Formats: sequence, C-alpha cells, structure tokens
Amino acid sequence: MRLNAMKSPCSSAKTGEMLLFGTLVVATTLYLALMVDPLGANWRWDDTQILLAIHQQPILDYFFVPEIWRAFTPANLTPWLLVSYQIDLALFGMMPTFFYFHQIGALAAVMGLLYALLRQWTGRSYALMGCLLFMAGAPISHVSQQLMTRHYIEGAVFALAALILYVRYLRRPRISLLLASLLAYGLAMTAKEIYVPLVLCLLFIPESNWNSRIRASVPFWLLALAYSAWRAYMLGSLSGGYGVAGEEGAVELLSGVALGLLAIPQLLTGPFSLLFWTIVGGLAVGYGLKNPVHLPFMIVVVACVMGPLLPLTESPGIHAPDRYLFLVWLTLCIAIVIFCSAALRGIQGTALHKVAVPSAALILLSLLSANAWTERSKVFAIAKEFDAHAELLWNNADAIAYIPSDAILTSFWFAQGLEALKTQYRPEEGIQLAIIDPLFLHQVSGSISALLVYNGDCRCFMDDSDSLVSRMQDFQSKYRPDATLSLDYSYVDRIFSWSAGPYSQGQWHFLSKELGGLAEVPSQGQLRVSLADGGILYLRYTSPDGWITYSEGLEINHPLANTEWRR
Repeated sequence: MRLNAMKSPCSSAKTGEMLLFGTLVVATTLYLALMVDPLGANWRWDDTQILLAIHQQPILDYFFVPEIWRAFTPANLTPWLLVSYQIDLALFGMMPTFFYFHQIGALAAVMGLLYALLRQWTGRSYALMGCLLFMAGAPISHVSQQLMTRHYIEGAVFALAALILYVRYLRRPRISLLLASLLAYGLAMTAKEIYVPLVLCLLFIPESNWNSRIRASVPFWLLALAYSAWRAYMLGSLSGGYGVAGEEGAVELLSGVALGLLAIPQLLTGPFSLLFWTIVGGLAVGYGLKNPVHLPFMIVVVACVMGPLLPLTESPGIHAPDRYLFLVWLTLCIAIVIFCSAALRGIQGTALHKVAVPSAALILLSLLSANAWTERSKVFAIAKEFDAHAELLWNNADAIAYIPSDAILTSFWFAQGLEALKTQYRPEEGIQLAIIDPLFLHQVSGSISALLVYNGDCRCFMDDSDSLVSRMQDFQSKYRPDATLSLDYSYVDRIFSWSAGPYSQGQWHFLSKELGGLAEVPSQGQLRVSLADGGILYLRYTSPDGWITYSEGLEINHPLANTEWRR
C-alpha cells in the first residue's frame, strides 16, 4: 500500500546526483534573479505595513497578544511572516535588495526540498522534471516579486521538510526524525494556515501501514488542536478570512465558488490549459485505476489543497495565478511527476523513453515558461509603480505634492506605512503630500505650487504643475457640496459595516489617507479589516450624470457603535 520507494544510490551515483543538484540550484537562482531583478526592486505592496508593525511592537507580542495581532490583521494568523522580515531587517536594515535575495533563496530551498521529496519515490530525471515544472509555473512569477508572500514560500519549506522527515520516520523509525518533522509542521502552521491540513495527508499517505501512520500522526493531531486553540484565541474565531458572510442565497454562493474554482486551470496554464488539463486528468485517472488503494490519499490531498481556496473565491476573489495558487501549483507538480513515473514505468530505460520523455518535457516547460513570463510582465509593471513611489517617498527630503498611481490609490496603506517609517528613520526630512482625490487638491489648492504625477511610460514621476488650474476647474464643475447624502456605519470586532444612500444608481467610494486610500464599494456591505484609530474617512458618491458629492470627514475608532450621518 505504499508508493514505490527508491533504493539508496551508490557513492559514485551520489556524487553525480550532488553535482546535478548543485547545478539545478545555481540555475534556479540565476533564473529567479533574472525574473525578480533584485538590484532594481524596492518596497512594494504590504512591505511597509509589515516593517512598521515590527517597529511598533516586540515580535513575540504578535504570537501571544490578540489585540496587537488583530490591529495588524484580523483576517489571518501568520506571525512567521513578521519573523522573516525581522531577520532581514536585523541583518540588512532598510535595504530591500537583500530582502529579495532572501526571497530568491527561499524559493530555491522549496525547489531543493521538492527534489528531495520526489526522490523518495521517483528517479533523478523525474525529480528534476518536477523541480523545473515548479519553477516554470505562473505562480512563481508572482510570489518571487512580492516579499509579502514569503510566508507562503517559507511555509512550503517547512511543510516539505515535515513531509520528507515523516516519510523517513515511517521507513526507519527514529524519534529524532519524528520530532524534527513535528517542529517543521508547527513552523509551517505559523507561516500560513493553508499548511494546517497537512496532518490529514500524513494519516493517508501510502507509506508503511495504517497502524504505524496512526501512531506516528498522533502528535501532529495534538499540535493541530493546539494550533486551533491558539488561532481562536488570537483571532477570536477559527475562520478568519477577508470577507464577512453576506445575505446572498445558497445557490448564488455556490455558483460563485464554482465559477471561481473553474477559473483556476486557465489562470495556471494560460492559453493551452485545455490540452494541459486533459493530459493531467488522463494521467490522474490512469493512476487511480492502476492504484485504487491510493485513491483515498488522492482525494484527501485535493480536499486539503483546494479547501482553503473556497472562501477566497468570494472575497477577495481569485483573479490571477498569484500566492493563492502557489500551493496548488506545488502540489500539482508533485502529482504530475508521480503519475508520469508510474505511467511510463514499463518503458523506462528504452530508447523511446530516453527520447520521447525529455522532448515532451521540453515542450511543456517552454509553454509554461512563456505563460509565466507573460504573468511576470503584468506583475512587474505594477511592481514598478510601487518602486517609483518608494523612491519618491523615501529618498526625497523635500515635501512635494503628488498624485499616486492607480495601483497605489487602491493600496494606499503602502504610502502611509512608508511615511510612518520615514518619521522614525529620517525625522528631519519632509513628508510628501498625497492627493488621492480631487477633494484633497481642493482642500490644499492655495498652499501648493508644484504637483508630481506618475507616468506609466517612463515608470517615474513627472512634473505636472501646469495642470493645477485645469484640475481645479474640472473638480468645481462636478462638485455639489450640498447634495443629499447619508451613511450608517459601525466598526465592531474589526468588522466595518456600512449602508449609504439615498441613491440606487451611481458609484460609491471610500476615501482615506489613513485607512487605505481609494476603494470602490457597494452601497452597503461588511468587511473584516484593521483600521487605525483616529483615521478620517470620506464617502464619495458619483452620480450617473457625472456630478460628485462627499460626506464630511468621519473619524473612525474601534469599537464604534452604529452611527448615522445625514445631510
């Protein structure tokens, strides 16, 4: 009832394998360096808020003090991410280039452990193919450029280590292997909750026998229970997540989840997804028919990997092959290699096997790499927006008014976090004035004489001071300060709820420099979010006819009972 274990190679074969592995690591590092461009990368996305959190509280408080963790994020429990950033900060200071080298090293470690895991059951060539498949995947083009996804990567390092050590324990029971596996599993859970279901895979993995697996998995189940209690204590619930249950019916909810899941194959493999998934499906069916005793394990793996994605299909949604699909891709690469190794076992060593398999693998890798680099260009373009803003905000000593790019407008916590860090590191330098909406330009129009605007062609800021008058005239022609407007809102248990009116058509936005920038929202809803106390929030309404109006600046503190604002 076990997967086919590989025999230990002789000393000369081990030397050859070590050379192969070393070459693979070097090639992977160079490939990732080319993809990431660490020398030109700066702080991006959530980096500044993570760095700010490290400066605000002792690192251990994020493990054990619920109020402190929920102020950082009430949606997930991932304190290892802060530890990882803390290590880089202690070693390198505020030098993002070295953070990206760490990111590259972490991905190389995943690849190395993936190779070691696959060698438990397959030959060198198949293990190598699995590593190349993994590195050629579209999710790598995302996570390699986003430091904020490191907990997914290092969580995979710990999870793979736990699985390798567990299999070795089942084959040759030694308490040191079991304890090391248990430690790695615990670290994986602190990195990201998607690795918690690994305990189910340990119980069903086709190694040894049921009695041995049950006995070996007991401490893992106890650790998972301890994690559940810790998670409930830190988050106030076991669920977490970004969204809050709405009023949609079961049919609508299930259809949304189904559509979200059905989009994943296309996101992962791009234009040749039909061919790719037909082949993978055929391999899976063939493997299951040939090895029916492994079917429970296959079902458990699918449930463990896809289960955590279900709530994400609703909020915030799965729209790209990004961090949400990282574990899916890693698992898929493992499955493809094992399926192929089993399907082609009868022709291994033949001329057909030596020619056809490498040729097919080369074609597959070429197609996957082309799709990955297409994704890389999309992510890179947005990343460069963050880089330009980081350069402006961090390295400019003068206070200058600027209009953020669209990517920063919807993630303005990035700029807010970097400004807060600058006041700690460089208190003598000026803070730039962000114009996140024409209303803010209207409020300060008499006190600024220069304006910078992000230019996508040069991926830099350019002087647009000559547009100040025309921008204000355009705003005045649309602005209706006395138009009817209402907002009912509350902020309890880190859940912000709102209901705006009285209009049934048009667009609604929340504006706030302190609370996230610009966000398009429905007229009513709920969102689990961490908002800084004292932040000023504006509601903006844009009518179908084009005129706009705003609420007064509303101060948000936690907790905040039901509050009404009317005009």
